[in-house]
Amino acid sequence: ERDAIAAVAALRAQLGAEPLDAVLLFCDAEYDLDALGPALKAGFDCPVIGCTAAGQVGERGFQSAGILVAGLRGGVLQAQPLLIAPLSDLQAQVAVAAEAVQAATADKAGQCFALLLVDGLSTCEEYLAAALYRLIVALRKTDHKTEIPDLLKRLAEARQEAARQEGENNRYKL
Repeated sequence: ERDAIAAVAALRAQLGAEPLDAVLLFCDAEYDLDALGPALKAGFDCPVIGCTAAGQVGERGFQSAGILVAGLRGGVLQAQPLLIAPLSDLQAQVAVAAEAVQAATADKAGQCFALLLVDGLSTCEEYLAAALYRLIVALRKTDHKTEIPDLLKRLAEARQEAARQEGENNRYKL
């Protein structure tokens, strides 16, 4: 088992003493995430956005183990992490996330971007990205928020139908 506290201390030292606006982090799944989370919170006074990874490209090329970080600084970036969980309740989570994004960016047109990190084993990354996009666009275009539950229901039905069709197509493949 890897020592999360020592790893974060080493990363903090590598990133230097200058203030950071945000940290992007990718780590292998061998780290104890329950220990890594508090260590990151204690080690950095800025938002840390990250996820586990099967590998990452680091200073020695492809690495299947360890932690890779990128420190973002300059004083102009304002990161607002948003955890979308649990993915098993995707309809509700998409609605909450889309409303949070809309509220955070309403008066910042042209000054924002989003970074979406999704567990690749969840098998819902494409659906999540599409649903968030459609709902955020819908929120920006309308004041009729009562239409949103129907939109989410249709997106969920479309995802279920796509999964059913994929299952049918792959039923006899080895």
